[in-house]
Amino acid sequence: MNKLYRSLVMSVLYLFILPLSFAQNDQNPTETQNTDTQNPSNQNTAQQQQQPNPGLQTAGQVVWVKGTVKATYPDQQPRVLARGAVVYEQDTIKTETDGSGQIAFTDNSMVALNPDTTLKIEQYYFDQQKPTEGGQAVMNLVKGGMRAVTGFVAKASPANYQTKTPVGTIGVRGTEYTSNCPKIPGQCTFGLLRGAIVVSNAAGSYELNAQTPYATVASYTTKAILSKTPPSTLGKQPAITPSNAPAQGGSGGGNCGILINS
Repeated sequence: MNKLYRSLVMSVLYLFILPLSFAQNDQNPTETQNTDTQNPSNQNTAQQQQQPNPGLQTAGQVVWVKGTVKATYPDQQPRVLARGAVVYEQDTIKTETDGSGQIAFTDNSMVALNPDTTLKIEQYYFDQQKPTEGGQAVMNLVKGGMRAVTGFVAKASPANYQTKTPVGTIGVRGTEYTSNCPKIPGQCTFGLLRGAIVVSNAAGSYELNAQTPYATVASYTTKAILSKTPPSTLGKQPAITPSNAPAQGGSGGGNCGILINS
């Protein structure tokens, strides 16, 4: 009788109580979903997916920023940059009207950006283990103003260093220079601070040196106007701050090092 009684009790449990339990779970499917959404680890994963692939070529690291400065990698959401943030080959760096900043590249070159400036890192490669072999650095100043100090790429492989602008391309011979293209379309002005640069466009090539360190170019098909005194359109020069902050992440990363002028 005891065995029969226990069998009857178990049957009742399976027939009535367990189905009720499953029904309650089916009525509240969103509780589990909400718990997953609120899980911090899931949010962190989503945020990480918005960052560029960690296997990308590291170009440099942010030394300082003021105001709003963003970097955008192709097919990615813009990233707000802060001190220590890494920038990559193919990143487009944009400073807002209240923003400015400086980037230390892995070859020890430096670029400081004025407000309302757009600079694209079109090509960049440098092996810090073999600095004398040079590398490649091609920038595109789409709009705005910048000041640059070249590094090992320009020193070892001058032909592989270029800065494109709307009115011409800057080639260097180990130098420090500045350029300003405030309105597009519109003229650009260039200034030499040390060394020598060559501004080239469809109208010819023009060297800036100690005798004529400044140039104004109206368009890509217009000859450069050289001068001994800085044009008023050159604008205020952004500061360059030496940095020993290490770059992090990505291939080709490492210590940007103390600034070494080539």
